[in-house]
Amino acid sequence: MKQHNFQGDANAISTIIHNLNLTYTYKNSNFEAYYRYEKNPAMEISIQNNETFETVYHFTNIKNGEAVGINLSKQIDLKNWWKVNIFAMSEYNSNYYIGADQQQYKNEILFYNLNLNTQIDLNSDKTFSVSAGYVYNSKMIQASFDISSSQNMYVIINRKFWDKRLDIGLVFNDIFKTDRNTISTNYADQNQYFKDYQDTQYFMLNVKYNFGNQKVKEAKKVQQTEEQNRI
Repeated sequence: MKQHNFQGDANAISTIIHNLNLTYTYKNSNFEAYYRYEKNPAMEISIQNNETFETVYHFTNIKNGEAVGINLSKQIDLKNWWKVNIFAMSEYNSNYYIGADQQQYKNEILFYNLNLNTQIDLNSDKTFSVSAGYVYNSKMIQASFDISSSQNMYVIINRKFWDKRLDIGLVFNDIFKTDRNTISTNYADQNQYFKDYQDTQYFMLNVKYNFGNQKVKEAKKVQQTEEQNRI
């Protein structure tokens, strides 16, 4: 029978992070290049005892981590009632950690992410809209762990009533139940894996009502701003 234990580290120390970012914006497009160095980042490492079949998940500091990457975001207005948002990124990530045999190991990966979203207004006063999105994450790492790729597709339907005071939204998340991972460790004498699913497939109903006269509130804000400018 396999036994799993979770433990922290009483001797854990603070993580120091150095960031270098270069950002460029043009119209509806944003570009960023970055480098990140982490000294003593806190992560979880699994240690498996092959004789007792006991696995300890130890949350502790690893030696260091590095990442260099780029990302691009852009909004495209296809029509006045139809817009598309795009976010894409790619990152080289490396983690250095001490294994169960007290030897230093390096885990590295080229990670990329794609996030697409489109929103359509179904009437002229923009009180009825539908939004759909798709998110893809490639294989990732965390210290000794290799985390498999995952994807998620969602739909959001939104309707406003009564001069936009009542707002009703329907959310359908992870429609095809694909936002799940296989997490594995394979180095030295450590060879294990487990399935991880966060129960992200759900349906949610949101209802929001704005009390009071919104037009009066906006008029008061304008009046207050004019008075402040005269002072």
